[in-house]
Amino acid sequence: MNTASLLSLLQLVSPALPVGAYTYSEGIETLVQSQAMQTAAQLEQWLIQELRYGAIRVEAAVLVRAYDAALHSDLDRLNEWNQWLSGSLPHWP
Repeated sequence: MNTASLLSLLQLVSPALPVGAYTYSEGIETLVQSQAMQTAAQLEQWLIQELRYGAIRVEAAVLVRAYDAALHSDLDRLNEWNQWLSGSLPHWP
């Protein structure tokens, strides 16, 4: 295993890395459990804010570009977006 592969693996098993549904929910379950979010309108506003300002917007933008590359069978461009997204992950010493 090379150094980059080992680093990627260690990132996935790090106790500092959020895992499971919380990673993609941006904490919505906490809002629901604490009753800070109770209506469809509150959910809608939260989703708008997450898509506008949350970390998910970066992943969504890359996903659109990767999907387009895949639709056009442009494996070089798909690989570039994969590398870009992989490079945007935090790297711990």
